[in-house]
Amino acid sequence: MHMINVETPVQQTKQKGIFSPTVDFQYSIFLHANSITGFFMLFFVSASSMRNLERLSFDSTTAFD
Repeated sequence: MHMINVETPVQQTKQKGIFSPTVDFQYSIFLHANSITGFFMLFFVSASSMRNLERLSFDSTTAFD
């Protein structure tokens, strides 16, 4: 993946260690959502999270058999 490194207040805050990696990752996806790469990253993350939800619900239902 190729990201253009631009100084933003978010990066300055990140250097202070306020953001956790997951929040900063989601925020970077939100910042790049208007680009095609950001759109596909957002789609991939949402698809993988939906797949995890399906697997969790499937495990919970089969556990009662």
